[in-house]
Amino acid sequence: MSAEERAEKKRLEAERERLENEKRAQALRDRVLTDTYTTERDLVAARDARLEAIDSQLRLSKDIIESSKVKVEKTSKLIENLKAANRVVPEATYAKLEREILQLATQQGVQKGHQIKREEVIVQFDGYIERFRELLAEKQKRREASARRKAERERAARGLPDTSLK
Repeated sequence: MSAEERAEKKRLEAERERLENEKRAQALRDRVLTDTYTTERDLVAARDARLEAIDSQLRLSKDIIESSKVKVEKTSKLIENLKAANRVVPEATYAKLEREILQLATQQGVQKGHQIKREEVIVQFDGYIERFRELLAEKQKRREASARRKAERERAARGLPDTSLK
């Protein structure tokens, strides 16, 4: 066997092993899915509960953002008024404005994170629902095939002709 043939054999073996590992991992995910959720309605309810929790976080961050905007606006207005009156703006007021702007930016980032998480949950559960439907369809096909085989065995046991479409 040449070096190229050995390399190709090794590559094919690695690919076969990768595919087997993928198949085992998918079977495990499928088992977890079907053990965790018994109906599609269960999946939808779980998705909706997760989305409601995220939506609650989004509402909270929206309220905090609005409050932060008001604080930034008030502090900016205070600085503007002090300058207009030819008064010295205390360093603490500038520092307060910086903190409020930072708080606003932080909360906007938090809100963006919640929005991303919401989209991820939708995509994740859409995938779960699609796979759950596939698994149910496969299960139904196996049941139907089993019922056909059983019916044919019973017909054969009674001496009746085979009606299957082979």
